[in-house]
Amino acid sequence: MANDGDPGEEVSVVLRALLNAQQAIVVAHGHMREAAGPLSDMGGHFVDEDGLWDAYATM
Repeated sequence: MANDGDPGEEVSVVLRALLNAQQAIVVAHGHMREAAGPLSDMGGHFVDEDGLWDAYATM
């Protein structure tokens, strides 16, 4: 290793950071789903059979 650290310890640090990032993404996804309902009535994001698209891009 370039910094003379313990490889096992460094892998543990990276794995913990990835798990924390995954948890943050899951929480953010839940918030986006919660916000999608009101936004769809205000010209925000819509979900149709093709997937997610932005209403402003079609105006």
